[in-house]
Amino acid sequence: MNTNVTAIFAIVTACLFWGISYMSSKIALNVFTPLTLAFTRFFIASVALFIIFIFKGKAQKPEKEDLPRFVSAGVIGVALYFTFENNGIKLTSASLASMIIASVPVFALIGDCFINKSKLTAKKVVSVLLSVAGVFLIVTGNESEIEFSGHFLGYIFMFGAALSWVSTNFIIKPLYKKYSGLTITFYQILFGTIALAPFAVLNFPKDGVLDGIIITNVLFLALCCSAAAYFLYVFALDRLGVMLTTLFVNFVPVITVISSFFILDEIVTPSQLLGGAIVIGSVCLLTLKAKKEEEIIESERVTPLSK
Repeated sequence: MNTNVTAIFAIVTACLFWGISYMSSKIALNVFTPLTLAFTRFFIASVALFIIFIFKGKAQKPEKEDLPRFVSAGVIGVALYFTFENNGIKLTSASLASMIIASVPVFALIGDCFINKSKLTAKKVVSVLLSVAGVFLIVTGNESEIEFSGHFLGYIFMFGAALSWVSTNFIIKPLYKKYSGLTITFYQILFGTIALAPFAVLNFPKDGVLDGIIITNVLFLALCCSAAAYFLYVFALDRLGVMLTTLFVNFVPVITVISSFFILDEIVTPSQLLGGAIVIGSVCLLTLKAKKEEEIIESERVTPLSK
């Protein structure tokens, strides 16, 4: 019982970190460019994970034949994903960005049906249709944003992030048969940071002041959202199982909407809130099958790597 309580506390804490991360990115992007923020965040996170590697003494060296997968996971799952996400958050609200990303498990299901030819059940079809309807309400919920304005371009970036996330799940899935989650996370972040480095230098912000608020948010993103939250998630996953753990993660957008409303004064229209609720509901419906379907379990195990 004590272990379960601790595990629930761990996953709730991780979800709080991830929910606030969108808002924290929004604040940091007032000074940092999207590429520079991504590089800075994951450079700090890679150093922190390297230190953890030293203390745990369980570092695994990637085998030569697996290096292309590690590099691809880093480039697509970190460099490309956060290039899209940070640009999306900069151009739209943190709340709406998190709602769109919440639909990733459903997009992963669609990809799995095409790539692995998995069976498309009635429950999966309903989940997909609900998710599409929810995303449609999110994107079109404010008539003033439907045109090709900054907000609409922000949505496009967020869909690019979602596709990057789904692609990374398929790239990284075979690695779990040979490597620990810590090993995969470390090398993914390492290669992603290396890929971001030259672009981050070229896009280094020349204006803006690195005050205490900005520095605090960057450190929060690196240490809490990219390092600590991953370990909390794995701890909960081992003790609560995939289904219950994922149900907690599905409510990350709720945390984002609440925190962004009180701190950033972001306003979300009723139809957009309805769309977000439908997306979360569709993912929860899909999650109820996770215990019986191996592909859903494997997909959820790699989900946190892109947070």
